[in-house]
Amino acid sequence: MGGMAFGSWAPAATECYQEALRLPPVRLFKAGVEQRDIWAIVRNNIRVSHLVEMTFAAWWRAAKWLTTRWRRCRHEWCTALH
Repeated sequence: MGGMAFGSWAPAATECYQEALRLPPVRLFKAGVEQRDIWAIVRNNIRVSHLVEMTFAAWWRAAKWLTTRWRRCRHEWCTALH
């Protein structure tokens, strides 16, 4: 994100500020709600933001799906043991 060289490969970088945008730990989602202001900062610092945003969205949906499946299977498994 926003590094000194295209493709985020900068072998000549001598400090972390030349590598990319530095952000403190922030939540992209709070209680399942997208934090649009944080996403705007991230998107503005990515050359191909539409591609990266789609990847993040896919990861988020996959994580929600896996969490739901895990809870359902865990519940069924625990019920079967008793």
